[in-house]
Amino acid sequence: MTEVASLPASDIREVRETHLKHEASIKAMGFLCLLGGVLLLGSFAFVSIETIAAGSLAESPAMSLLFQIAFGILQLIAGISLRQLQGWSRIPAAIVAAVSMVAVPIGTIIGIYILYLLFSPKGSKILSAEYRQIVVLTPDMRYRTPRWFWICILVVMLILVGFVAFVFFAARTR
Repeated sequence: MTEVASLPASDIREVRETHLKHEASIKAMGFLCLLGGVLLLGSFAFVSIETIAAGSLAESPAMSLLFQIAFGILQLIAGISLRQLQGWSRIPAAIVAAVSMVAVPIGTIIGIYILYLLFSPKGSKILSAEYRQIVVLTPDMRYRTPRWFWICILVVMLILVGFVAFVFFAARTR
C-alpha cells in the first residue's frame, strides 16, 4: 500500500478514471459468470432430482452431470474472483471463455471479448494488487452506465416478454 499511497491523489484518481470502464466490464463479466454458475448448478439439482425420482440413475449421463457440476463451480470461482479483481481470476475466467468459444458464433465472440478484457494491458493493470489498492483509496468513483444502454435493455426485455406472451397465447387458442 505504501507505493500507491505515496502517489499524489490526482494521479491515483487519474489511473482509476482511465481504467474505470474496463474495470466495470470485468466486474460485469464476473457477475455473468456468477449467474451462469448458479443457473448451471441449479439446473443440475433439478436434473438430479428428476433422474433419482424416475429411478433411471443407471441410465443417466454421468459425465455430462459431472461436467455440469465442475463447470458451474468453475464459473462461481471465476465470478467471485473477477468481482474482487483478483489477479489469479484470469485462469478460471480464461477456461470459462475457452469453453464458451465452442458455442459458435456468439460464444466465440463472447469468449474472445473475455480474453481481451483479461489479458489486455488495461486488464493486467486492473487485476493487479496495486490497482486494488487504488480502488480502496477511491471508493467514491463509480462507473455510470449510459442511459441509452438501459433503454436498449428495456426494449429487448419488452420484445422477449411480447414473444413469450405471443407463443403462450397462440398455443392456448389451438
